[in-house]
Amino acid sequence: LIYTIFMTTAYFSTYSYIEPFLADVAQLHPRTVTAMLVAMGVAGLLGSFFVAKWFNRHPRTLFAGAAIAMLCALAFMLPFSSWLLPLGLMCVMLTCSLTVFNIVNQDLIVKNMSDEAVTVATATYSGIFNVGIGTGTYVGGLAITAFSINYIGLCGAVIALLGTVFGIVMIQRRIGNKV
Repeated sequence: LIYTIFMTTAYFSTYSYIEPFLADVAQLHPRTVTAMLVAMGVAGLLGSFFVAKWFNRHPRTLFAGAAIAMLCALAFMLPFSSWLLPLGLMCVMLTCSLTVFNIVNQDLIVKNMSDEAVTVATATYSGIFNVGIGTGTYVGGLAITAFSINYIGLCGAVIALLGTVFGIVMIQRRIGNKV
């Protein structure tokens, strides 16, 4: 659950401010900003496709890939802000990775809970996800105030890195406890 807060916070620290980032930092035309936001929305469908296609055969790889994709997308948002296609790819990767992460977590909750506990568990997960949304928006705002809007991606990348390290440590502990 803590991992969910980390990754959701990382995502929303950038996504909450992506429109002004695209307009002011990347200096995209307003129509291009709108097209980029639409592409990010469609990327959610792409993430759903990835889960449907590969989750049953490669769940760990898909989950790890989503974490790495989010980390890279956030880290390279500013360096690629001068080039439309690489920036667009980062935006698509960012949203696609969050969708994969979210669906995989919800699937794990449903599969690992009794029928009676699923409703409470998914509601709890939704609440934790919402904490990440609020925290991410707050942290992104702090980054803008302290530095500038240029660094929202890097701010998110630091949080995603911490979340990824935390997730790896937790997985290693679980594997170690089962051996």
